[in-house]
Parts: sequence; structure tokens; C-alpha cells
Amino acid sequence: CYIRFMETFSKSHPLDKTRHWQQTLKALLHTPHISQGSIVRDKNEKRNLFQLLSILQAEYYNRLDPAFEVMRDSLMKAIMTILARNISRQSLVEKNQGLNASLEDVLLYIRQNIYTASRLRLSSLSREFNYAPGYLSTWFKRHTGESLKQYITRYKLKLIETRLLYSDLSLSEIADEFGFSDESHLSKQFRKYTGVSPRNFRKKKIIAD
Repeated sequence: CYIRFMETFSKSHPLDKTRHWQQTLKALLHTPHISQGSIVRDKNEKRNLFQLLSILQAEYYNRLDPAFEVMRDSLMKAIMTILARNISRQSLVEKNQGLNASLEDVLLYIRQNIYTASRLRLSSLSREFNYAPGYLSTWFKRHTGESLKQYITRYKLKLIETRLLYSDLSLSEIADEFGFSDESHLSKQFRKYTGVSPRNFRKKKIIAD
């Protein structure tokens, strides 16, 4: 079921001016929790929403009745209040759990899937943690100081440094292992972040030994 909101909706009824309703609108329409997946997880709450939507659909067939707008607005307010209430509950849970725990989950997922490029795409991470892609990017940078792409690349390159220092793998083999398109792509990224090419990095280790 898709509901399209028009600007007149929030201005159509005197009750819209109340502080509680304005807070409800703000919580619902301006929250980062609006994301992929459901924001309502409680079975009873879902049942209530379904019933309200069913009544709203039924009332649509009476849209020529003088009382239709009052019924529509009241039902929509009830639906939106339930949604806003569930968003508030989720925010409270996150606050109580602490953001570091959530961040650690994301970092652990990245470390566990560092060899599988498809699982490290923003779309895959968004599905895994049930966040909108744009919000996940902003949230991650706010709590780590760098973008998801920068963190993943930097973590990969740290592992690649270990391969260069302590393995006999060729650059092509290392590039393939970490999902780079080819040896040239790996070398370009390695030089960008370390200031030295992979070959020279390995040579320095040999000279030092």
C-alpha cells in the first residue's frame, strides 16, 4: 500500500497546529530511521496498522460523503502516530545499547567479508543493517571520521601490506584475492594511500631483511 502525502495534508485540520501533532510529523518525516525494511516489528502494532489501512480503503469508496475528509484525516493521523511511536522506540533502544555496539557490528561485518566485494557494496550493507544507503554513509562517517569506501579500502590495503611482506603471492594473485580488477588497479590504489607502489613496498622489506 502506497500513500502519497501532499503539502495540504499537514495544514488541513485545526488539530494539526497542536504541539503533539507537529512533533509526530517531525519524528516521522524527518527521521533517519526511514529506511529499507519495516519500522514496525511488533505483531499487535502491525495488526492495528493493517486494520486502519483497511478502514481507510473502505472509506475511500465513500469519498463523496461530507464526513469523508474528517474520517480520512483521523485515520491517517492514527496511522502516522503508530509509525512515529515505533520510530521513537527504536531510537530509545539504540541509545540504550550505545552507538559503539552498532558500529562494531558494521566493522565486524566488513572484516568478515573483506574478500567478497559484492557484500561490501553500499546496497548490500544497507540491506544487512536495515538502513537507507544515504543515512548509513552519513552515520558511518560521523562515527569513524571516514567514508565507508575509504575505510574498506584502507582495511584491504593493510591486509595487502601483510601479503606483500610475508607471502610469495604475485601482485596479480593479490589483486584477484581482494577483488581488484587487475594488477594495475591494485597498484594505483596502493600508491594513492601509501605513497609507494606495491613492488617498491615489497623491495624495501627485502632490503631491510
